[in-house]
Amino acid sequence: MAWRLSQQLVEGELDNTERNLITGWMTFVGIKGRVTFRLTGNFHTDIAGCRIRLRNPRPSGGAADVKGLSKVQRGAAGDITAGLSPKPYVDYPYIEWHSQANGRVVLELAPDQVEIVAGPVWQPKGSHTAQVRKQSQEQFTGFLESLSKAAGCPAVGLTPRKPGFPPEVVN
Repeated sequence: MAWRLSQQLVEGELDNTERNLITGWMTFVGIKGRVTFRLTGNFHTDIAGCRIRLRNPRPSGGAADVKGLSKVQRGAAGDITAGLSPKPYVDYPYIEWHSQANGRVVLELAPDQVEIVAGPVWQPKGSHTAQVRKQSQEQFTGFLESLSKAAGCPAVGLTPRKPGFPPEVVN
């Protein structure tokens, strides 16, 4: 199950001006101080190499909604886009990461809640969208595998198999 914190977000900044690294912070209703970020990966092509600012003019919720959210988010970037052209994923701001402490976390925002404040300072090489999509799939598969192992039960693998062969079972 994913954490969905769009309503609880107050503000924040994420910085992808260094290739393969996303750093930053966010504040949420119900958490004192900033939640800090250090994620591997990159934003999608529409904002790759940029620093973005996030703002929610009408945050809501309370401490119960964010109970257990780590104030240090380390892990891997998922799909992170402002929904700008070319639209590599969706046509609205979508921010997803896979936290070592909390698993999958998602913010779905309105276009006026995201501002590009710096960049891009680097440009994607080749088919960045295909690379990000593959990386995102691998990260999500790893996340599901870790849940399966923690629960002590096998999971059906998400990797494509040859037609006629059964899916891979991950123990």
